[in-house]
Amino acid sequence: MAEEKDRPSPTEGQRANTVGKFYVLSPGQFDSPEEYAKARDEAYDKWRDSLKTKEDYERETGELLPHLYEGDKFQRFNARTALDAIIGDSQSKGIGLSPQTEQALGAANLGQLSEIMSAFAGGRSGRLLAAARRRPGQKPEGDQKQPAVTGNNVRVLGKEDCNIKPYSKQKCPKGQQAHHIVPDYTLRYGTRKDKNSRIPGMPSLNDGPTICLEGNAKTNGTEHSRAHAGTDPGIDAAGKRADNSPPGTAPIEEILQISIEGVAKVKPHCTDEVKKSVNDAFKGVKGLGSTIQAPGSWPPSKVPDQSRMPRRK
Repeated sequence: MAEEKDRPSPTEGQRANTVGKFYVLSPGQFDSPEEYAKARDEAYDKWRDSLKTKEDYERETGELLPHLYEGDKFQRFNARTALDAIIGDSQSKGIGLSPQTEQALGAANLGQLSEIMSAFAGGRSGRLLAAARRRPGQKPEGDQKQPAVTGNNVRVLGKEDCNIKPYSKQKCPKGQQAHHIVPDYTLRYGTRKDKNSRIPGMPSLNDGPTICLEGNAKTNGTEHSRAHAGTDPGIDAAGKRADNSPPGTAPIEEILQISIEGVAKVKPHCTDEVKKSVNDAFKGVKGLGSTIQAPGSWPPSKVPDQSRMPRRK
C-alpha cells in the first residue's frame, strides 16, 4: 500500500500535461499505457505549439538539457525527442539560435557532457552536472567528432550517429528499428513477401537505404512513428492528385523528395547523408512508384487495386 501511495496519481500527471512539460511524464504516473500515451502526445503538441520566438527555444533548450540525465528512461527519451524537435523547428522556421545553444544541441546529440557544460555555464550547467552524477551508469562523453556549427544549422559530423546502410547490412542498437528512408511499399505493388511484385528497376527490399530510429513504428511519439507520419501522408496525397496518373502512383522523383524531407524532420543533422544515400541508391531510376500501402506494411491500409499498379513487362 505504501508503494501505491507514493506513486504519482494520474491527476498529477495531467497537471504536468496542462503546462506542456511532456518530457517529465512517465507511465508510472498513469493507470494504463494508453492514458500515458494520450497525455504525452497531447502535452507534446501543446509544448511544441508554445515555441514561437528565439527566446522560447533558448529557454527550453536550457531547461531540457539536464533532463537527458534525469528521470526514468521514458523521461530521458522524451527529452531527447524534444531537443530533436527544437533543432528541426528552429531550422525550418529560420530562427537563428545563439552559437552557444547550437553548440550545446550538437553536443547533446553526441552525449558530450563537458561540451554541453562549456556552452551553458552557470547555474544551469551545475544542475546538468548534478543530474549526470546521479546516473553513474550514463556515459557522459563520446569519442565522436565534434559537431560543426554553421550559420543557423547544427550538423553532426561522421556516420556513427546517422548510421545509414542498406537494409540487409543494417544492425540497429537495442531500442531502435531500421527504417527504410524511401518506404518499400512505394517500390512494389504487392506485399514484401511477393518478390514478383517489385516494380522493374527499383532497389530490392534488402538494398533500400535505411536509418536506425528510436522506438517502434506503431508507437505514437517515437522517432520511427514520426518518420512515418512525416512521409506516408505526403506520398498518399501525391497518388491522389489529378496530375499524377494512373491513380495510386507518383513520379519516383517526387516520392524520393517526400521521403528525404520526412526523415530529415526527425534527424535534421543527418539531412545531407540521407540525401546522398537516397541519390546513390536510386541513381538512374526513373518512372512511377506506388503510393498505396500493400497488406502487411505499416500502418495497416486498404488492399491496393493492383489493376492500376505498374506491372512487370
